[in-house]
Amino acid sequence: MYLLDTDTLIFFLKGHEKVVESFRASTGQSKVLSVVSYGELLYGAHKSARQQENLARVYRLAEIYPVIDISRAVMECFG
Repeated sequence: MYLLDTDTLIFFLKGHEKVVESFRASTGQSKVLSVVSYGELLYGAHKSARQQENLARVYRLAEIYPVIDISRAVMECFG
């Protein structure tokens, strides 16, 4: 399982070639977002010039990848 961090997700959303390539290469692996990364993405979307477009993209990510609460196990995966 991959615990996706905020920076990785931002690079993915911006179409950064190496990050998009990495997502494609790991298609068979499960990926999740922490509730913290989800909150950071929402915050950034609300502050952006293209608020509605970016919010829609964040909501779509949360439909594709489960948003999980923080626990000791999550932090061990992150570490």
